[in-house]
Amino acid sequence: MLKRFGLITAVDATAIAHSLLAVAKQFAGTTLNLCEIGICHGETSRGMAEFLTDRGIAFDYVGVDNGRDGAGGAVCADVPPFAGARVVQGESSHVYIEVSNGLHFLFVDGGHDINHVMLDALHYGDKVLPGGRMILHDASPLAQNKCDWQGTGPKHHPDFGTATLEAIRKLGMLPMLRPDWRIVEHTYDPALDYGGVIVFERVAI
Repeated sequence: MLKRFGLITAVDATAIAHSLLAVAKQFAGTTLNLCEIGICHGETSRGMAEFLTDRGIAFDYVGVDNGRDGAGGAVCADVPPFAGARVVQGESSHVYIEVSNGLHFLFVDGGHDINHVMLDALHYGDKVLPGGRMILHDASPLAQNKCDWQGTGPKHHPDFGTATLEAIRKLGMLPMLRPDWRIVEHTYDPALDYGGVIVFERVAI
């Protein structure tokens, strides 16, 4: 489990840890390329970094954040979440061109409205190597359709609250209808109405 994971539940942290170990095994001897969309306060970033460092697994990290939560102490381009981290600041749908191809691990935890999730999965998922993994956060069925407005679009429509599952359904990934990805797991804490992750492995480009 991750040492520190902020708002990430224990169930989610365990799934992240399992996937980090899986890609480390899949790409043994390679410096892992990690990307996180939505850094906020950097606790998940630091947790992943500590988890890998404790196990002697080499990695490079890039995080993407639009700074929307800056008033609450979120990291920004000149204050990365940990030493050696690189931060790309801006709307994820605009700055994806600043993140290199060849990702081994992608954690999508930015805006959870339908448009952010779809575009992040498309733009950044396309950068994941076969054998690499993409994890989308706030994928619990209990977290959907709450109209917990994510900052864009009509406030009254659930697509503009947490809509992770609807987004990946529209992408043909739940149920899985695409040959380039496979579902590894979909897990969440049934006692909570937030969180949950769905984990995908890139099968082909």
